[in-house]
Amino acid sequence: MQIPAHKKTIMVHCLDTPKGWRLGQSADLIMAEVTRWHVKDNGWSGVAYAMLCTPEGDTAKGRDLDGDGDVWDETGAGARGWNTNTIHLALQGGKGGQATDAFSDHFTPAQDKWLRETIADIQKAAGRDLKVIGHNQVAKKACPCFDVPTWLAQEPLTKPIPQIAQEPAATPVPRGFWAHTFAAFARFFTPKGN
Repeated sequence: MQIPAHKKTIMVHCLDTPKGWRLGQSADLIMAEVTRWHVKDNGWSGVAYAMLCTPEGDTAKGRDLDGDGDVWDETGAGARGWNTNTIHLALQGGKGGQATDAFSDHFTPAQDKWLRETIADIQKAAGRDLKVIGHNQVAKKACPCFDVPTWLAQEPLTKPIPQIAQEPAATPVPRGFWAHTFAAFARFFTPKGN
């Protein structure tokens, strides 16, 4: 991976897709659909993003207008006035989100891991720190539906979510005459308030 010297910024986006949209499909199929939106529906020359990541953590390369396989040198199409010097990364999800939402409201630990690692890889390959921002910092949009600088300063979501203690399962009651008798006997001798 080589990052051109003119690239100064990494911008994070979301696809504005609902939870569960095309869940389980490959990132390549998702990227093909997003490319169709951008080319057919918007009339652009290609998909806006260099890469995208699905909720499962599957990734696909995107904008490669010269067909050389290098998505990092492309001029993206992610935000007016922020394309030539910016690398655009997208996360599947975010439908209905707000700019102030938490990352975990719309995205998964796998996406968190990918985004952090990709940003670090870009920074390392560039040999310098590129500014990392969200689309919502340069446009009146919710995208990517979280505050990127706040998220970047937080711990990764890769830690398991603590389990909620469950109540012990009820003891099964045997069926038949003796079961009915046993249940009545237990109710009679159980102290009140327990």
